Amino acid sequence: SARPTTPLNFHPAGTPQPGSLPGVNLTPNNTGQYAVYSYRPGDLTPSIASNVDVANFTQYYWNEGRNGVSYQDLEQKALRFDVAGGDPDTFQLSTGFMKNVFDRRISSWAGGQIAGCFTRGLCGTNFASTNPSLLQAIPDAQLPNFMTQLPSMTLFKGAPFDAGFNNGWMVPDFDKIAKAVNLEYFRNGINPGETADNYLGSFARRDLLEDTTAAYAMVDGRQEIFGNELRFNAGLRYASTLQRANGRVNDFILIGGTGPTIQSFSSKYDNWLPSVNFAYFLGRNLLVRGAAAKTVTGVSPADLLPGYSLDLDGTTFDLGNPELEPFTADNFDIGIEWYPRSRTVLTFNAWWKKIYNYPYVLRTQRPFSSLGINFARLTDRQRAGINAAGGPDNALLQVQQRDNSDLVINLAGQEFQWMQPLDFLLKGAGFNVNVTHISQSLSGERPPNFNANALLAGLAPWTYNATAYYETKWFQLRFSYVHRDENLNRVCPCDNVPGDLYTIATDYLDAQLSFPLPFYRQASLTLQAQNLLKQVSLTRFDKQEARPYNGQYAGRNFVVGLRANF
Repeated sequence: SARPTTPLNFHPAGTPQPGSLPGVNLTPNNTGQYAVYSYRPGDLTPSIASNVDVANFTQYYWNEGRNGVSYQDLEQKALRFDVAGGDPDTFQLSTGFMKNVFDRRISSWAGGQIAGCFTRGLCGTNFASTNPSLLQAIPDAQLPNFMTQLPSMTLFKGAPFDAGFNNGWMVPDFDKIAKAVNLEYFRNGINPGETADNYLGSFARRDLLEDTTAAYAMVDGRQEIFGNELRFNAGLRYASTLQRANGRVNDFILIGGTGPTIQSFSSKYDNWLPSVNFAYFLGRNLLVRGAAAKTVTGVSPADLLPGYSLDLDGTTFDLGNPELEPFTADNFDIGIEWYPRSRTVLTFNAWWKKIYNYPYVLRTQRPFSSLGINFARLTDRQRAGINAAGGPDNALLQVQQRDNSDLVINLAGQEFQWMQPLDFLLKGAGFNVNVTHISQSLSGERPPNFNANALLAGLAPWTYNATAYYETKWFQLRFSYVHRDENLNRVCPCDNVPGDLYTIATDYLDAQLSFPLPFYRQASLTLQAQNLLKQVSLTRFDKQEARPYNGQYAGRNFVVGLRANF
């Protein structure tokens, strides 16, 4: 399937315009434009105002346009057989074999000189475009005629935070642009060949292969122990996995680099994975469950490619890691379930997990001179950043590379659930409550300058879920509430800003009303109200209200649905 992408970037008029295609987005300098940052303790976020009427400002100029295509071909072949013998109600032995090959090829034409050709008609010396570029078809002076108000501005006007755009802003009118510029030509007509050195240097390819061979043996059944029933299964699985990634690697910025080439990297690993599960009835309405297992998670094939990337200001150097290995985990859990009466359930479960060899982003400070980077091949902005840090001989860069950790991640969790009908108070009413607690820690020797927060992100210490319902033959009413504690979102620095990112605590309340149509009982109408508390999703640096990073606000949403049987 084809997936075209057409991002377009604009900059306010008055910004110094480069004579050739800019390598980076420019910051408006000496234009008389400014922003006012305002923050009072207790505010959800700072607010930003500008001396420019952003809602009606149209004096932009072209900076860069990209128009590319990505094709993805998927092929999967699988073979499996299982053999079982014995009585599943007492004791059964089973074994099986599986072979699975998953092959994916991604081809895209979007890099190289595509942007320059599409934006300004700068197509290099080996190709002459037969269609006008964006700037040729729509000069900067004509851009105001190709702008329109952002269609979803009514939502922003009610947002609880303001980054300076809540009154609206102008965006490209893509329907008008498509009539003036032959987007199809720049998408498909200038992308020849499937080699890394085609004449616009636009081709990029990535082949991802995962070939798994596995076999297992398992016993399961039921036995009476001390007068009560024990249900169990235990097994051992062997898996051998080959992962291979082929793709375009551009080493142009390295000393002796030759530019884009297609390279291949692979990883093979074998694992023995035991597991056991049991349920033991302590009485007619009370049982204990337990489980233990060893699991493995493979390497993302895309992470096997080396990759060499220096950020815009020459401060951070990103490296891939073809030697990345999978990580394993030992999992244990024990729980108790009580069924005091029909449809009433109370459960408590505790679990532990130890994760070994977990991949994380290793950040180190290394001299520029030790990285093998060709200073002369960098952009002016990158060279300026390195010179400001002491020059090629003295500058220190932050180097980021995904690597396997020698530390062990320890996770522990507890979960309580209560399902309770309330027919004794109001027939058809009831509730369901779930409370989950998760803690995590690291064990092992921490390397120097290691970020102590380098744990698994996205795990809230406490999560609460509650659902209340009332059901009759005429309608069904349901309220759902979810709370998540503040939690680590991402280990930083991010965008060269120090401090880790945290997601604020959230509280969501939804409601749903369903009822059959009186004139056709096989059809039902559903009304949903989402985010009644108007919750905001927000990340901050180091939990500081004055340093927001990303905010999302969807407001209240209302959905009407119809379901029918014929």
